[in-house]
Amino acid sequence: MDMSSLNIKNDRAVELVRQIAARYGTNCTQAIIQVAEAALSEPDKAAERKDLAQIDQILARYRSVMSRDDILTDDELYDEDGLPR
Repeated sequence: MDMSSLNIKNDRAVELVRQIAARYGTNCTQAIIQVAEAALSEPDKAAERKDLAQIDQILARYRSVMSRDDILTDDELYDEDGLPR
């Protein structure tokens, strides 16, 4: 079993971890695990921004080649019974 270690040399970080451990009634290791798991369960904001930027690019390309006149109306798509033409 690999026993990795983490040596925190930042007094503020150590104090925050101790406060979290006290709040949850656990030790520092469990506090770090809980906070890390909670943070990793959050959506990846950078990936979301990248996805939205890609969607914006696709929409921009679509808008650049399509005009309002290119879009068919319901009457052009469906007959009087609502069936596709």
